[in-house]
Formats: sequence, C-alpha cells, structure tokens
Amino acid sequence: GRLFYASTNFGPLSHFWNELPALNRYIANCQHILQNSSPDNDILVYFPIHDVWARTDSRTLPRMFGVHHAYEWLMDSPFGVMIKDLWSSGYTFDYISDLKLEELTVRKEKVLAGNSSYRAILIPDCKTMPLHTLERLHELARKGIPVIFEKDLPEDVPGLHQLDERRKKLSKLKAGMARSGKIRVSTGINKELLNSGIVAEGLSEKGVSFIRKKSGDQTLYFAANLSASACAGWIPLSVPAESVEIYDPMTGGKGSARARPGENGTDIYLRLAPGESRILTCSPTESEIEPWSYSEPDESKRIRLPGKWLLTPVDGAPQLPEPEEIEELHSWTSLGKAWETFSGTVVYSTSFQLPATDAGKAFLLDLGDVRETGRVRINGQDIGLSWSVPFKLSIPRGILEESNTLEIEVRNLSFNRVIDLDRKGVPWKNFHEINFVNIKYEPYDASGAEPMPSGLLKPVILTPLN
Repeated sequence: GRLFYASTNFGPLSHFWNELPALNRYIANCQHILQNSSPDNDILVYFPIHDVWARTDSRTLPRMFGVHHAYEWLMDSPFGVMIKDLWSSGYTFDYISDLKLEELTVRKEKVLAGNSSYRAILIPDCKTMPLHTLERLHELARKGIPVIFEKDLPEDVPGLHQLDERRKKLSKLKAGMARSGKIRVSTGINKELLNSGIVAEGLSEKGVSFIRKKSGDQTLYFAANLSASACAGWIPLSVPAESVEIYDPMTGGKGSARARPGENGTDIYLRLAPGESRILTCSPTESEIEPWSYSEPDESKRIRLPGKWLLTPVDGAPQLPEPEEIEELHSWTSLGKAWETFSGTVVYSTSFQLPATDAGKAFLLDLGDVRETGRVRINGQDIGLSWSVPFKLSIPRGILEESNTLEIEVRNLSFNRVIDLDRKGVPWKNFHEINFVNIKYEPYDASGAEPMPSGLLKPVILTPLN
C-alpha cells in the first residue's frame, strides 16, 4: 500500500522485510528446478489475430491489447473459451502465431518449435485466416500431425487487397483439404484429442493447477493446490514411470511417492492442502530415497487452545499501543483507536496444558487465519515462520510438555499505516518519477478506507500426529 499501485518495495522499510528470506528461499527452490528444465506440452493452440482485428470497432482503431480489458478481445472469444476449457480439463498447451507456424518442423509425428515438441495443433472457431496459414496447416496435416479445427474451417480471408482473387483461392484450398481427409473439423475437441492419444492430466480433476516440464529422461510437474478444498487420493499422471519423487519447495523435504501403473501412465498417491505445492519428478528408474510419509492428524483429539491471549506490540507505527488481553481471537483493529491503524509486529502469548500421555508427541499447529505472517515459539524454541496458507506448522516430537508456553509473533500489512498518514494529512507521496495515483490514475487517498484485518482471526488448534 505504500507505493504506486503497480510497484512494490522489499526494502528495509517494507512490512515483509524480515519474512523476505523465506519467500526468496521458496522461489529459489522452485526456480532452480523449473528454470533448468524445458516445457513439455502436448498441444499448440493457434491464436486467430485476424479475427481479433476484424472485430475491432472502427471508432477505436487500432485494437489495443490492454490487460485491463482482456475480456473484450480475449477471454470471451472462441480462443479464450477454448483455452479455459483446455486448462480446466488438464491439457498442456502453448500458443502459436501465423509467423511461428512457418518455422515448425516435423519429426516422428511431432511438430518441433525450438527445443519443444507437440503432438497436435488446435484452431479455435475463427472466421478469417490468411491463405498461407491455412496452406501451412494443411501441409502439417499431410505430414501426419493432427490439425483440429473447432466447428468449421475459416470462411473468409482477412484484409481487402485482391479480395476476390484470394477468396477464390480460399474456396479451392478448402475443397482440396476436404478431399484429402487429413484435416479434422469437430465440435468435440476433447474427443479428438483422445483419439490422437493425448490424455488430460488427472491433477486438474482434483482441483490442482500444474506445469509439466522435461529434464533429460525425467518428466517434472510443479503442482499447486490453489483451490479451497484439500486434495487427497490416487492421481493419474500421463507419463509412465518406475518411480516418482515428491519434493516440497517450502521445507526442502523429499521422498518417494506411492506409485502404481495407471491406465495411461502412472498413478501416485498425493495429498495437498489448500495453498500447498509440490514438485513431482517422474523417472524411468527406481528411486533410492526414502518413501514420502504423510502424518495423520488425530481429529478426535484436536485441542482448541483455551484461555486468555496477551497481545504485546513490539515494533511498528504510528505508535505502540498498550498491551491488551483478550478472550477470543479477532482482528486487533477492533481493540481501540491506537490499534485501528497500527502497522507492525505483535506478540500473541498464552499458556496451555496437555495430558501427560500426549507430552512429547508430534503435533500439528493450525494458526487459522493469519494476517499476515506468524513466527512461532513453543517453550522458548523456534518452531518456524508461517507466511502463507495453509498457516500450519508441524511440531516435532519432544517439544511439547505437560505445561507449555506459546508465542506467535504476528506482523500485518503497511496499509493501515497509510490510512493513518492520509487521515492526518502527512505528505508521503513524493516521488521523483511519478505522482502517486490509484488504479484509475486518480490522486490516491486512503483516508476513507477501512483498516485491513490484522493479527490472528480464528482459533488456534493443536492436533496430535500419527
């Protein structure tokens, strides 16, 4: 909230400065693998740029491909509908333009584009297409590449130059394509892909988003559960593998997945809570690492931490409020004037008892709804920083005792501080290169904004792990 809306600041004054190493470590763990591998997508989807231009209102020429109005030219078009359907169905694809089609080569019934190979080309329902593009698609089809048109072949050519002559050539070309029988025209794209031996990835059926890549003889999946529901069960992957390694880029933990031969590849057992991500490495050889183990929370013994919480501000602005004791967890912005626009760090502390039979066991600590980060200490020992959903930390064996103290150092956003500055008329929006504006490029003023919820907003839960 402190900068021009399209900018950010991870300097020492940022509220996220102390947590930045954790974010950087996660990014580095992911990118070390993703940047040292190549795309592994099955499909090329043609982008019908000439249809976009043909739909342009003459009063607004030329068509500007702005990110703020993508639905006008992209997402609601047949192309946009197709790629959304492919994505939600679990297909892997890239995009291809008229010019890039000319650069494709064919080898072993695949089209090659740079270091990537593809097994089919899809053309969304489009009305206009250049002659040379249609000729190129026909040529690729004759070489054995599945070229699938949605609904129908294009009905016209773009532009006005030698229009009648080009329309005659288009009709002749379409007639020749029909006689050759190499081009497919269908309203059932998924069925056509299946007939071509291209299967969707089962990760999507479980609500898991993914990227598929290749590294040598290994196939990699970066899988992230961006849904609100947990994923748990056997998931079919489209590639055959002797072993599948699971890697957690958040913790660095790894292990060999439970795997079995699948109908079209390999099935693995996978659990992902909302917000969690894993990298799956499918190998043609057996794994030599330990099996990946899942801890099973014993929900019958879950403990909602009782008693009072002491909130002690330790760092922040505009001033440190007085410590406050509360019975139920809720946003600290409701604790009074000094708390309403406070931006900084607050230590939540409490104590609790465990049955003697549970002392020393491993537990799962669920912090609930954290705004925005929480660093946990139990009995003076650092358990870790929770900075993203699902805001859960594993407590190793030997940490918890019969009598315990819990401290959670919570840090909120800077936005509440910005509200306070604007309410007081304090000038803070002086920039060398641009005046500070909102997303509508109007003068920015946060004085009337509602403070962002801050702190721990839901009960903290302890659950024994089996």
